[in-house]
Amino acid sequence: MSSSPSISPTKPGTPPEGWQAYFAALTRADQEWAAEYGGKFGVFGGRNSYLNTIGAAQPIFKQDWRSLSITEARILLGLIDSDGADYGHLGSMQRAGVAKNVFLDASPRNLRTRSSIQEAINSFLLAPLNDSLPLMARRAHEMITSRDGFSAGVATRLLTLARPEVLVSVNNESVEGLAPILFT
Repeated sequence: MSSSPSISPTKPGTPPEGWQAYFAALTRADQEWAAEYGGKFGVFGGRNSYLNTIGAAQPIFKQDWRSLSITEARILLGLIDSDGADYGHLGSMQRAGVAKNVFLDASPRNLRTRSSIQEAINSFLLAPLNDSLPLMARRAHEMITSRDGFSAGVATRLLTLARPEVLVSVNNESVEGLAPILFT
């Protein structure tokens, strides 16, 4: 399991005001992580970064998931690949046993599950940036999380990799941090 950066782009409880402040906070985090981790981790740069993770995942959404390579499955799951590349930015599914099995073992049942999940994500990918987007995101999220062993963390990671311009990946820890900002 990787030891991803723990430096926060902003102080807890102090959300950035607007896009420019948000981007500035991400830039600061990128610089701090580069210094702290010797270029291993970053937001935009570094061997393992959010940008690299998203860039590696984007082409996978255009192909048939029934024929994923082990590396492609690891990218989708946020795992460390055999070459040491860490795709855990936006969440690692290291402990998501069922999801890992579905993506890493190409049994007939798992292939059907992959196809079903990909179909839901493809519908979401086609959603325009209008009032229908939240509904399509919710439908895809519900379809993924309705499967045994597929948590909100797995669903939001896959959906965020598919549409990083409109979504964030959440897990129990990040929900606790985001809730006071988003729901007060």
